[in-house]
Amino acid sequence: SMTTLKALGSLCLGFWLSFFCWSLVATNFSSTVLGWATTGTLLAVGYTAGPAPLKYLGLGDLTVLICFGPGVIAYSSAVLIGTIRLEALILTLPAALYVVAILHANNYRDIEVDKQGGARTVAVLLGPEASLVYYKGLLAAAHILALVAGWIYGCYGCVATIFVLPQSVWLCFRIHRRNLLRDQDEETAKTMMMFSVASALGLI
Repeated sequence: SMTTLKALGSLCLGFWLSFFCWSLVATNFSSTVLGWATTGTLLAVGYTAGPAPLKYLGLGDLTVLICFGPGVIAYSSAVLIGTIRLEALILTLPAALYVVAILHANNYRDIEVDKQGGARTVAVLLGPEASLVYYKGLLAAAHILALVAGWIYGCYGCVATIFVLPQSVWLCFRIHRRNLLRDQDEETAKTMMMFSVASALGLI
């Protein structure tokens, strides 16, 4: 119900504000922490809210990439160790690319509905054919970057992500079947979890 939704929303907002204030106090009001926390909050709210939601201006993918990748890692790194490590940003970027693929799978499925509603998602801007190439490119980039970054930074365990490659290839074939599009985003999310676990185990 709407009441439950509002209650949960208020609870999440309260939790975030409490953590936000704590992180500032704990880091002696670090400008880096303040900057990333503010940026992340504005992007999260602006994704679907306000007079010009980012998602419907073709900026949804970039917003998700920042919020689930460099943004959250930079903020967490600044809070926990007081500095932002470049290797942390790069090594977690592959999983963020997979998250963007989840969003794109959803937007590709709803491309006609969004187009009729005037929403300019990346899928709408690219069109059906280019959207398929983009989706496959996101998955390929995630796998390639995981291996390259692992090699550069000596985290050779990142090779474990190769075991998820067959599932990623299956997704690339699956998205062409219209009767399976309904849950393509869900299947992509499941594979993203497998990819993230393999990547995390490789970093240990």
